[in-house]
Amino acid sequence: MQASTKKYLMFAVRRIAILVVQIFLVISIIWWLFRATGINPIALYIQRYLESGMATATGEQVLQMEKTVKALEAMYGLNQPIYIQYLKFMWQVLHGNFGPSITTNPYPVQVVIAWRLPWTIGLLGTATLISWAVGIVLGVFVGWRRGTAIDKALTYLAVAFSQVPFYILAILLILVFAYMLGVLPGYGGASPLVKPGFNLPYIISIIRHAILPGASLSIISALGWILSTRYLTVGILGEDFMIFAEAKGLKAVRLINRYIMKNVMLPQVTGLGIALAGIFSGALIVEAIFGYPGIGSFLAGALGNLDFQAAQAVIDISATATLIATAVLDLVYPLIDPRVRY
Repeated sequence: MQASTKKYLMFAVRRIAILVVQIFLVISIIWWLFRATGINPIALYIQRYLESGMATATGEQVLQMEKTVKALEAMYGLNQPIYIQYLKFMWQVLHGNFGPSITTNPYPVQVVIAWRLPWTIGLLGTATLISWAVGIVLGVFVGWRRGTAIDKALTYLAVAFSQVPFYILAILLILVFAYMLGVLPGYGGASPLVKPGFNLPYIISIIRHAILPGASLSIISALGWILSTRYLTVGILGEDFMIFAEAKGLKAVRLINRYIMKNVMLPQVTGLGIALAGIFSGALIVEAIFGYPGIGSFLAGALGNLDFQAAQAVIDISATATLIATAVLDLVYPLIDPRVRY
């Protein structure tokens, strides 16, 4: 075995071990933070039910509700010592089970997440890829045309609006295209009038409902990618190898494809990996605004109902995805860039 291969394998083993420890610590910290609130979600859920529909409940009904609370606490394991609850939860997570949920009972949390996850991945994943591709192409273009009117206009536009929150643009898009013009739906994942299934009307309905939330995410993200790619391109143009290549009289297309894109892609692919892993972070507000049936709206509902089990499952999955993506990038980067040392 070559020394470089052995060195890389040692690095990979060490990095994977660090990943396992990170995931364990993150899940544990999130679990203890939820429990540190001291709130009993079962009792609070029953209390809200009483306040909303049984304001004039009799003493017998209240007593029955108290028995129900105790029965539910026993079912969810909340009547056990805190360390027993923690150990049982970690054992369940190890087997891919996040346990029961107040709002999704009798369905386990992971079943509901598995149903909603494709909606979030489809919407935010597609928006992230589109914004990345558009941002790379336009960023290289304006970087190559640095100093021109189109470079200044697009750069100023990106600087001005790249930090605008997603939800601001989302609200504007809803007002213009859903209410004022009425050309696109502004709520839901598909039309309730269309039969769900693998059929053309349902697919078209899903695409139409995804346009506005996808645009609110991809437009802002694309402006950020344009800025970062432009700065990388301008820096590459000042390198000695680029000056030499231009002096040789190479055509612009070859310079861009062979020299600029090759050097721009490495850091931007890294950024894409982190962005794809972090798509869950952008799901909460956007999905809540558009009523999109992904895990973002599910998390918002779980937090509103103090459904700790469901909320923690979503946060755990989001954090784990980010940690895994970062680890994969760390493992792949030395293979595609030999300048990197372990």
